Amino acid sequence: MLSLSDVVRLPYTPDLTLAGIADTCRKRARAAYPSQPVILENLHASVASTASELAFRRYLDQQHVAYQLRKSPTPNNPDQRVLELAGNRCEWICPLISNHSDIQQLREDANRLLALTVRLPRYTFIPSLAGDEDRMIFSFVIGLVTRTSRELEKTRTGQQPEYLIHFFPKPTFGGQYWTPLGQIELQANCRQPVGLECAGLNGERIFQSEEIVLEPGQTSCLQKDYYSLVYVHLKEAFDVRVEINNQILSRPYSIEPAEWQNIWVYGTNIYVAGYLPRRELRYLQRRRANSNRNEIESLTGKYFPTVADLHPITNLFH
Repeated sequence: MLSLSDVVRLPYTPDLTLAGIADTCRKRARAAYPSQPVILENLHASVASTASELAFRRYLDQQHVAYQLRKSPTPNNPDQRVLELAGNRCEWICPLISNHSDIQQLREDANRLLALTVRLPRYTFIPSLAGDEDRMIFSFVIGLVTRTSRELEKTRTGQQPEYLIHFFPKPTFGGQYWTPLGQIELQANCRQPVGLECAGLNGERIFQSEEIVLEPGQTSCLQKDYYSLVYVHLKEAFDVRVEINNQILSRPYSIEPAEWQNIWVYGTNIYVAGYLPRRELRYLQRRRANSNRNEIESLTGKYFPTVADLHPITNLFH
């Protein structure tokens, strides 16, 4: 059974958030066009997960632990790399703990971490997507996020960083038919110049982005050729309405001030709790299913471990 001394605590630095944001944006762009609505909570979780894995790789370098980064088998994410330790593929699972009450409880009693239940992604229970020898590494990011305009105002009062972004819903700009979008025009209702970053895919489905400055009362055009436009990032720390026009639209697309989302994660700590071999997880799934035949959940054989059920992460270093 895992003890608190086995948990590896890592510092969280702002550059980790920036790396997490860049990775999240690219994943969103490369998805087989994102048909699901953009949920802010999922964006925060994705940023935190990438940030924690990068921090762990830095820790491995500091400890002189050898590891490899293999190409992802997922065709939609050719740039993604999968961590391997001692020849075993590692799957990174990292919940974000951002609730004020939960964070306060962990500060008062760190042993509460051992009792946390790790909710596994749905695909974890699909046997064809992973092998028995895979190692599932469980990590936690402790940090705050902004979910409302009021919370965003508080961060601005404290001069905290922010990253305002708008992902286009469904195939608003491309995706349904893989054809060039043509000229993309942008305009902002502003009294001073506004900096934006726009990003999407070109004809070869390669991610590309460009920065543009919108002057008051003027219309500007993107210079690159896009087959899909995925998001616009507002580089200024103030609310502004942006209007986008394109030949495929029946009317201009407007981004209202309230539709900018802040996906910055204000992380404080990272806890790399431990790992669980997938073979062991599947054994525990079967045991649970056999002992709970009357439960609806047992039909899928789901088993959600607690942190105390995990193996020390340092066991993978030898």
